[in-house]
Amino acid sequence: MYYSIKFDQYKVMSFKNLYNQNKLYFLSFFSIFLCAIFSVGFFHPDEHYQLLEFANYKLGNIEGRQLPWEFHEKIRPTLQPIIAFVTIKILNLISITSPFLIAFFLRLISSILSFYCLHKIFHFYSNEFKSEYLKKWFYLFTFFSWFLLFIGVRFSSENWSACIFTIGLIHFLSTKEEVTRKYLILGLFLGLAFLIRFQTAFFILGLSFWLLFVNQTKFKNCLFLILPFCFVVGMGILLDSWFYNSITITPFNYFYQNIVLNKAANFGVEPWWYYFKIAFEKGIPPISIIFILATIYFFIKNPKNPLTWISVPFILIHFMIGHKELRFLFPLFFFLPYFFTQTIDYLVQKNQVELHSKSKPAKWLRFLFVFNLIFYIIIIFRPMTTKVYLFDFLYNRSKNEKLIYFTDNNPFETIDFYKRNQLTIKKMDVNVDSNFIINNRGKLIITIPEKRDLFKKQKLIFQTYPDWLQLFNIGNWMGKSEQYFIYKI
Repeated sequence: MYYSIKFDQYKVMSFKNLYNQNKLYFLSFFSIFLCAIFSVGFFHPDEHYQLLEFANYKLGNIEGRQLPWEFHEKIRPTLQPIIAFVTIKILNLISITSPFLIAFFLRLISSILSFYCLHKIFHFYSNEFKSEYLKKWFYLFTFFSWFLLFIGVRFSSENWSACIFTIGLIHFLSTKEEVTRKYLILGLFLGLAFLIRFQTAFFILGLSFWLLFVNQTKFKNCLFLILPFCFVVGMGILLDSWFYNSITITPFNYFYQNIVLNKAANFGVEPWWYYFKIAFEKGIPPISIIFILATIYFFIKNPKNPLTWISVPFILIHFMIGHKELRFLFPLFFFLPYFFTQTIDYLVQKNQVELHSKSKPAKWLRFLFVFNLIFYIIIIFRPMTTKVYLFDFLYNRSKNEKLIYFTDNNPFETIDFYKRNQLTIKKMDVNVDSNFIINNRGKLIITIPEKRDLFKKQKLIFQTYPDWLQLFNIGNWMGKSEQYFIYKI
């Protein structure tokens, strides 16, 4: 079989100082644990209202009419919401009912899964590097890249599907023998990854081509892969039917709504080159441009590598789909440190450059890593959604409130997960006259920065950012983020 290594090589590392390696392992895991604590909220709303709110619905806390259109069209796979549902049930048994603690545990589980995925990636691919020095850099960029920390802590379909797919792939590639069991296991992992996120089919398509045309897999083994995949997808249909309370084939519904009816285009259409632009901007230059070029170079120099066959169709199909978001490519990001290090290794050998701590390539590697480390530390402590601070205040410090007013958009819209069931949120007339104040003495009002002057005579009891933080409002970053104020009449 093409592209496999001996199992004992997969198990044994040749680091000279195992103690330092273990310290870095601990530091990496501790960092992702801290990030699970501080990275409250969500990167994209789908991460919340199509996962946690779906689970919230099955728990009986909200009605189906409160969920987005994807629920009513039955296009979302429900395996991940069911995982959240089961997790919440277990936590409730041990008296953990706070939605904030529950969200933390889901982020922590996601962190453990992504950390294990990175562990598998490093221990498999590190054996390809003869240079111990370069192997250490591969280690550092694998476990301490800011974007992998950013993705890995999220309870999102992009993170979970990527990790499950990658773990299954590496188990397959690391098993040299052409045994039936490895195809069965790969089929199970591919089925689970597909049930978490249907777009994983683009990864699976590329892998299938590699198995057939490069690996030249026998028909019997293909069958052993397809059968468990179909079994898992079939079980997914049963889970979806239970969740939606009717016989539901979500993969078909998803294809029909988003491809045939082209509803995905309603959320915006971008040109094919958009991913280059957004990856360059959001990936933080010069890190972004270096990793983009390294990835392209890897594909060119490794045409038979399974990762090339998996990644290229995945990227090209996303180029062709009109609606584009950077998060759609997140599953690919787990392999970026490998693409980068392989490219460095090839260029060093091609130019016959000696790679050591005082060489020019090493100096550039140190600069790039330190630059990356600045953002890595920021990501650890950066909240994804500051609105969660508002929810936390209302949930834990205003427990006796039954009615709260808001002046503009309802902050709890589609986010009932963090709201107490007995709490009512009502929009108020912005004309704050004496009658309103007399009739609502003691009530709370949620407002935004533009409406603060209406309540300057009332008592401010909450604000997203303290006033002293204005001193560090460089580039008006505070004005670009969501801010809320709560006044007590």
